[in-house]
Amino acid sequence: MSNKAREIARSPLIGHLNASLEGLTTIRAFKAYEIIKDEFDRYQDHYTSINYIIHNSMRALAFVLGSMCSVFITVVIVRFLIISNGSYQCSYHILLSESIGRISIRY
Repeated sequence: MSNKAREIARSPLIGHLNASLEGLTTIRAFKAYEIIKDEFDRYQDHYTSINYIIHNSMRALAFVLGSMCSVFITVVIVRFLIISNGSYQCSYHILLSESIGRISIRY
């Protein structure tokens, strides 16, 4: 979804830039620099805002997933240290190392 949103936002920006370069002589003849610059700034602002939203949404998702994994590790530790009577020592180490290995999400 994020790549599609970026492409949709980038398409008018690139189209405007291409049309501006092709019509450069006309823009100079009619001295329409400010109009073209304002349009380009509007397209670029839209594209930048889409990228900002996507980037921060991904960071928020990674933070939530990391928090959920931390809760899971806490539950595993509590389960085997407090509730267990010591008969699952081998399973405890395997589960704990696997649980910690799952939290490799960057945010």
